[in-house]
Amino acid sequence: MDLHAFVALPAASAREFDCAAIYAEYVKPSLEDAGFTVTFASALSSEDARAVRFEKLLLADLVVVDLSLDDTDVWYELGLRHALLARGVVLIDCASPARSVVSADRAVKLHYHLRDGRPDAEQLLADRQTLARLALRNAAPWQGRPGKLAQPLRQVFLFSGHMIDATERPTPRFPADKEEIAAAAIAAQVDALGMGAKDLAICGGACGGDLLFAEAALRRACPVHLYLQFDEADFVHASVAFAGPGWVDRYRRVRDHPLTRVHIQPQELGPLDGRMNAYVRNNLWQLCTALVQGAQTMRFIALWNGEGGAGPGGTQNMVETVRRYAGQVSVLDTRALFGL
Repeated sequence: MDLHAFVALPAASAREFDCAAIYAEYVKPSLEDAGFTVTFASALSSEDARAVRFEKLLLADLVVVDLSLDDTDVWYELGLRHALLARGVVLIDCASPARSVVSADRAVKLHYHLRDGRPDAEQLLADRQTLARLALRNAAPWQGRPGKLAQPLRQVFLFSGHMIDATERPTPRFPADKEEIAAAAIAAQVDALGMGAKDLAICGGACGGDLLFAEAALRRACPVHLYLQFDEADFVHASVAFAGPGWVDRYRRVRDHPLTRVHIQPQELGPLDGRMNAYVRNNLWQLCTALVQGAQTMRFIALWNGEGGAGPGGTQNMVETVRRYAGQVSVLDTRALFGL
């Protein structure tokens, strides 16, 4: 199995902390000796490389983060990784008596030695061996991680959209009587993008937008991967059944279709901890899967009213994340479609 490591170090080059030297003399050789292909975050810092940076961070078998200095980019990347998968993380910190290693749940913490801002030559061999050993021990190839595809896909379609409104919803967003309008808009968009049997469709399984998109994909012989935040019974209760038994039947038909594969977050990514939100995590999981072949093949469609939802992890969160890291977004504006 090919192992990949993503490395995030503070962007500093000073006498007290020479980032380039620490990477070149300590981190990179340690990981390569352990058999990893290494991506250095600082080498992917241009605007054009955002999608590649995001993809490699989330798909890496191992993420090595240096917390020797406070750096907002380093903390942000650590937070993104933890939001999806807290395993497969090694935190490193130069061994200074004036500084302690910051704790992070389920992350291995390791000191290394500096002298005049560079790796200490007298301790370097031992430090490399320790990092290499811990890297192999803590790498986390995970069941839900998209691997290399047997056949490259032409396009990967990612969808996020509103559920059918619950009866108690005070302000209409996706009224049940607008279903046919939404279905027609989704069908027109996937046809405009040329969806077909050589593509892949990724979405959730909720009533409304998700299932309309999945149905449209299956009618075009496009394989569908459904990503569920919870175990299936809990998911159906929370996101499908409230809209009526007809939607439950439609969910089951999509689920049972021979071109459909279902991914259940707790089973494939493990349980949530107190810092994670299941909906945000599901968005990241779907996005990193859609990026497995690179941002150039991904097509994102959102059925959205342009507003925030009642909680984190909704369509707005997915739209903002894709815009930041992968660029192309096709928004089907429900306000215009439904006349709201």
